[in-house]
Amino acid sequence: MPIVLDTAGDPLLPNPNYGEGHVSTQNHVEEPPLLHRPHAFALMHGDGGAKIAYGQFMWRFDRLDFTFTSGALVTAVGQNRDIKGYEVIVPHVGSATGNPMSSDVDGVAGDSIPAVYHELDSFGTVYLYWDVEWDNTTAQVKNAWVQVGDAGSLHDTDSMVSHSTPHNRLTNTSVMSEETDGRYRLEIGSVNDSQRVVQKISSDVYWSTVLATRT
Repeated sequence: MPIVLDTAGDPLLPNPNYGEGHVSTQNHVEEPPLLHRPHAFALMHGDGGAKIAYGQFMWRFDRLDFTFTSGALVTAVGQNRDIKGYEVIVPHVGSATGNPMSSDVDGVAGDSIPAVYHELDSFGTVYLYWDVEWDNTTAQVKNAWVQVGDAGSLHDTDSMVSHSTPHNRLTNTSVMSEETDGRYRLEIGSVNDSQRVVQKISSDVYWSTVLATRT
């Protein structure tokens, strides 16, 4: 007698068209929920705009001090600032004055899986921006935020020309041009309606630089 085998039916495979950390209603109920958080700055489609997961911006700077004699010879080089670890900034959402990102859904640390996604106001290219301010005492990242599209007025911090005259980037801007602060950005990716998500950054972002002074 021949043996008749019934088909096994559709395989229990998740829908692949959803971003990391997202459970689709089309996925099979037999599957357990995802027990992990999405990677930093993960992008996905939202209602009327891109959505982005929690991420951190980490920054630091070092400082080198050069001492000259009247004959323009270097007599000493120092590092008059401790070598410090990274400062951590949680970016704001939508603008520099928006609400900061949250790593939790309900405000109870560590118990919300997957992490919340933050709604942006439109589709398009998503950027991480940060402002750097050089003031009379220190250097610092003043703002960090994520948004769709152009925030305007991007500019590098000006260079310091080679010379033996006194100069301190933190206190003296006489050898620099009008723009002494900086605004920078990185493209996280893009989310467009009815198109696949393009993810270009999938980790926290680190930025460091070196300052020089002359006396």
